[in-house]
Amino acid sequence: MLPAVLAVVALLLAGCVSMPSKGPVVDSPVIGGADTRRASDIDARPPGEGASRSDIVGGFLDAMTAWPVQINVAKKYLTEEAAAGWNPEQRTIVYTDVQPVRESGGAVQVRLTAADALDEAGAWTGALSGTDLQAEPSG
Repeated sequence: MLPAVLAVVALLLAGCVSMPSKGPVVDSPVIGGADTRRASDIDARPPGEGASRSDIVGGFLDAMTAWPVQINVAKKYLTEEAAAGWNPEQRTIVYTDVQPVRESGGAVQVRLTAADALDEAGAWTGALSGTDLQAEPSG
């Protein structure tokens, strides 16, 4: 009995919904203007006040994953000297994953998983191995 009642209610409600077939076409006002952002956009966040060395390294790596690419935020994680000498177009390292950033004895360590290097033209120059998979940022 209950399924029959539900079916009748569903039919009655479906009869109340229809697509208009006549009447004027009206343009609605645009609210908020054009938004050029896409769902695939990933915003880079600058370093926070009082961030630890581990937070700086992790934040730099996160900023480098921003899409569309915006290295200006990643540069904020570098010292003035390092930012002035950094040329990200000279060499690119792509990797599958990053192990958690660790701080030990005054050094911050980042270990990359399955990393490869690309040259300035974007050509593959080989897989990184051994100590190339571990970076110890200075500063």
